[in-house]
Amino acid sequence: MIRAPSTVLSAIVLLVVAGVTVTTHAATGQNSEWQRAMTLLAEGDARAIGMMKRAFDDEQDQRARQQIASTLLTLQLGDDRHYDYLAGFVRAAIDRDAPAPLASSAADTPTPQSLSEAFVEWCRERGEDPQQSAYRAIYEDPGHLIYLGQAGDARSFELMLEALEARNPFVAVQAASALAAIGDRRAIAPILALSGRTPDGMRLFLAEALLRFDDPRATAEAARLVPDEVLASLHQVVALDKRRQLEGQALRERLVRPATP
Repeated sequence: MIRAPSTVLSAIVLLVVAGVTVTTHAATGQNSEWQRAMTLLAEGDARAIGMMKRAFDDEQDQRARQQIASTLLTLQLGDDRHYDYLAGFVRAAIDRDAPAPLASSAADTPTPQSLSEAFVEWCRERGEDPQQSAYRAIYEDPGHLIYLGQAGDARSFELMLEALEARNPFVAVQAASALAAIGDRRAIAPILALSGRTPDGMRLFLAEALLRFDDPRATAEAARLVPDEVLASLHQVVALDKRRQLEGQALRERLVRPATP
């Protein structure tokens, strides 16, 4: 299952370090401080913390800064600067209030024929190119929610609840995933309500989010949304992610543990 939008995947190489989705730029001129920090992070070396924070301050590329901030918050090593940076992009995606870009959830690429009439009209009123705006609605805006959402930061609860009401289902389902990462059971009822208006082709993502709550209501709805064989696979994915979260917690403890003389 692809967890990040292709606009991100096309520019980065994904690495998994103790349950944290770490990304580094494949392009020339990548921040070397960030590269060294990733090496030290994988080794549990506390020097990685300061290096990541300096890399965030020095990096010019937006996606690289988002990934650094996301990694710091996921490890509970970030501060308000990192949270506010990521939350700003999520707020912009919510305020953009784009309608569903695709006429059918079966369409997997934004072509002129696949765009919804409502979306094309929305673009016309704003003087935007429908193709470029669809790319943003399908990949870039949901990607902003992924960066903040994977951190499971409780501060984003209300923000993600608001995003859950987005007209763009690509944003809404990522909000559900973010709320599941936070784990606050107050989100279950709003996510259950979202299932009734989620396109068929996106129910897989919603089912996975529901399973993360380990709640009878959520589990029952997940079972209704996807076939049994898919549900079994999703249970495995959720179990694996829980193990990675434990590994991430262990990594954080190693990073912040006082050095012994």
